[in-house]
Amino acid sequence: MAITRNGAASVVLVDAAEYAAMAETFHLLSSPRNADRLRKGLADFKSGKFKKAPRG
Repeated sequence: MAITRNGAASVVLVDAAEYAAMAETFHLLSSPRNADRLRKGLADFKSGKFKKAPRG
C-alpha cells in the first residue's frame, strides 16, 4: 500500500513476511558472485538442467 503526500507516494506499507522475503533477496543479491550463481541456477532450472535429490 502506497501512502501519498501531495499526490506522490512517500511511504510504502508492506506485510512483515513480504518485507522479510524482500530483505533476504536483497541480501542474497548484494554479492555479485552470489548473484551470478543464483542467476545461473535459475537459468539452469528453467532450461531443465537440474537433478532431483532423492527423498527420504
